[in-house]
Amino acid sequence: SLNEMRKAFIKKGERGEGMTKTGKENLSAISHDLRTPLTTLILFIEIIKTKKNLADEERDHYIQKLSVIANRIKLLSENLEDFTSEKYRYSVTLDDPRSLTAILDEVLAEPLVFLRERDFRVVRKTDIGDGRIRVNSHFVYRIIDNIVSNIDRYASHDHPITISMVGNRDTITLTFENRIAVGGEPISSSKLGISLIKEMMHKMGGSCETSVHADRFAISLAFPLVPESDSKKALP
Repeated sequence: SLNEMRKAFIKKGERGEGMTKTGKENLSAISHDLRTPLTTLILFIEIIKTKKNLADEERDHYIQKLSVIANRIKLLSENLEDFTSEKYRYSVTLDDPRSLTAILDEVLAEPLVFLRERDFRVVRKTDIGDGRIRVNSHFVYRIIDNIVSNIDRYASHDHPITISMVGNRDTITLTFENRIAVGGEPISSSKLGISLIKEMMHKMGGSCETSVHADRFAISLAFPLVPESDSKKALP
């Protein structure tokens, strides 16, 4: 899969002069998005290689996670043409409504292992009952990967990473909050990742807000709640 991805990048590079500005920006976005799943893939491989007395059941567990991550990387490489097209810029197909908790349990499985192996402590808080939302699953994976990548680069290991959900009648908001590491990179250097998250949230009909207060950084994702009767559709 990585070799096919390499070939796709070379092919795109050979046609670089004919690419639109949007196509080049999307190609840079995909390159950025590959960082976290590739890093996670390497991490799980190292776990399998170096952990002593790894039981067969635990080894199978990690191998299954490797398969999931590899398939996500494969999807990025196989759809490189679509991701860099003008059409991709304007519309996205949304999945059927699902509960945010169910989506998070699925999407956060590998990132949580990654963060804990990196010696981060993660705390999850749910302040309200769950709600059903409509998302594009691939976008959600990309968004979480970007957030986890930024946490790994900028967050302090001395304080927990907090993941919380708060909602009202119309929206449900998912927030990641962390302390900023002393002497770390400036948050401004994550501009590309945050801009990608905001764009993907907008395409799904939601929004993204970031805030920095003293040594705390937070990113909040607001998803509109949908009635059960809504059908699958594409948003501009």
